[in-house]
Amino acid sequence: FAYKGASALTRLSLYENRFGPSLPDEISLYMPRLEVIDGTRNRLATLPESFTRLVNLRALLLNENQFKAWPPVLWDLTQIETLAIEDNHLEGIPGEIMRLKRMDTFKYAGNDIKFPPREIQMQDLPIMYKFLVFLEKAGSSKAAELKSFGLEDFPEFWVYRESPWYHWMPILNLKDNSLRAIP
Repeated sequence: FAYKGASALTRLSLYENRFGPSLPDEISLYMPRLEVIDGTRNRLATLPESFTRLVNLRALLLNENQFKAWPPVLWDLTQIETLAIEDNHLEGIPGEIMRLKRMDTFKYAGNDIKFPPREIQMQDLPIMYKFLVFLEKAGSSKAAELKSFGLEDFPEFWVYRESPWYHWMPILNLKDNSLRAIP
């Protein structure tokens, strides 16, 4: 990077370029103060491990790329407040997302998300976190505690093989939801 002011940059827009399959390591090496990176409309499928050096990064925009899997380095960017990863090829939202405790804006529309269930995805971020925490604990529990999830439809968990209750669920607590019927 020949640009002398690179180390002072706080925002970097790489919108609509041809970066891929990853962004260059030089970004984190020469631009340590970055708070916002817009990598929308590139050819990205992963992110470099060196991004862990970007301790000021608050917003990461990765819309319209080639992500088929969540970049592992993402879960180490715990200071992220905004993550936009719309219109990629992702199929699930992993429990690791709970590491991003400061995140208050999460945009993932346009992916083929199969898990968590649609009923949970339609809720706000704290409900999704609550669901993922529940999943983590459910492996050792004999009850599905889904109270206060804001559900309007009965959750069709048998569709989701990833669920710990797929084969056996003796107790289901749906207290304080907005259900109107049970199929």
